[in-house]
Amino acid sequence: MLKKGLLLVITLLVVGFVITPLVQAQTAAQQQELEQIARRSMNGLSPQDRQRVVQIMTDMFVAQGMSRQQAAQMAEMSADTLFLTDIVEMTPELTPEQRRQLEEQQRADQRAQQTQPAQPQQQQQRQPGENAGWPTQLRDWGFANLRQPTGTQSSYTTYETRALEVFLTGANANAFQNIKQQIDTIAGRQMAGSGSNYTLPSYRLSGSARSVHVEIYLIEGNQIQITFRESQQ
Repeated sequence: MLKKGLLLVITLLVVGFVITPLVQAQTAAQQQELEQIARRSMNGLSPQDRQRVVQIMTDMFVAQGMSRQQAAQMAEMSADTLFLTDIVEMTPELTPEQRRQLEEQQRADQRAQQTQPAQPQQQQQRQPGENAGWPTQLRDWGFANLRQPTGTQSSYTTYETRALEVFLTGANANAFQNIKQQIDTIAGRQMAGSGSNYTLPSYRLSGSARSVHVEIYLIEGNQIQITFRESQQ
């Protein structure tokens, strides 16, 4: 059977070919994170990694001018195939036996993904983040005083590339404005944006050389996503 080392190299080659044209307007941290996901997705994307891929691709498409709703739909359609591009066509140096083994592995991976039970929609909506609850890590991003709006359920995901995403389900427009006003107050300035998308760029942490980029989204009217990541200096 084809060695995993060879399959890893080929997968990373695919990531380079497929992702590079999309990330020109994005951060190096996102590129690095996608490569990390590729490394650990040899046997298919986990639900958490798939969700993160969708989020990153949504940001990419939005940066290219799509509306967030269209970008999210496109990202959902593309996520499962992002790392399953026709590797054989992109690696003509493979021997016939390696090509045959790789094709068999791809077919097996696709069958495995198709037979995996889907998570109940209600569960996905209840906790989109990896961890339930309101994150204490907010203090590391200068927002220790940020409070969860009443009536919402919270979860969050932390990333190796110095990023934190917080999700609030059961939210509404009032909860979204509550979060925005809290961030405005803590930062001492207004977030930029309108409607369901606001951004706080380059918020310098007190007593630190670090700057933080904050984004908030109201998704489908009932979920808030708050993203914290280090600004690229």
